[in-house]
Amino acid sequence: MWDGIAVAYVGKNTSQKYNLHNEEVVTLKSDCGEIDVRINITDRILGNIVHMEVGWWEKNSNPNFLTKNEVSDMGKQVAYYDTFVEIKKKN
Repeated sequence: MWDGIAVAYVGKNTSQKYNLHNEEVVTLKSDCGEIDVRINITDRILGNIVHMEVGWWEKNSNPNFLTKNEVSDMGKQVAYYDTFVEIKKKN
C-alpha cells in the first residue's frame, strides 16, 4: 500500500553509519526544509549519498522541498546534486 511517503535509497555503509533499517521512516533535513522518507538499503548506492526518485506531482516527501532555488555550475540544471541533507531518525 502506498502511504504517500517517498523512498530514499542509501548504501549499506550509510545505513550502518546511521543505524538505519530497510523500510524505516526517517526525516531528511536540509537548510531549506525537511521531509519524511522510507529508507531502502541497496548495493547500488556508494558513499554518503541519498538517492531519491519521486514524481513532480507528489505533495508529500518531494525532494524539491530540500533543494535551493539555484542553478548548478555544471549543465545549468537544478542543483539537486549540490544538496546536503541530515538524516534524522524518528523517536
